Amino acid sequence: MKPPGSRASAPRHLRRLAWLLVCVALGLAVALAGVFISGHPMWYVAVPAAVALGWLFVADPTACERPAPPVGPEASKGGAEGSKPPE
Repeated sequence: MKPPGSRASAPRHLRRLAWLLVCVALGLAVALAGVFISGHPMWYVAVPAAVALGWLFVADPTACERPAPPVGPEASKGGAEGSKPPE
C-alpha cells in the first residue's frame, strides 16, 4: 500500500485539472462568440460562470472531508491509549 502523498493520487489531480481547463475553454468560447455577435465585452463573464457550473457538476467536496471518527462500542477497540474509559 502506498502512502497518501504518493504518486497514486496524481491521475485524480490531472483529471480535475483537465476538467478545469475544459470549463475555462468552454467559457472562453461562449465569451468570444458573444463578443463577436454583440460586440459587448460583458460576455467575458461567461468564463467564471462556466467554471462555477463545472464546479457544481464535476467537483467532489467529499474528497476534502476527513473521515468521521468511529462512534459506539467499536470506538474503544484498538483506539488511542486515552480512548478507553478509566476502570
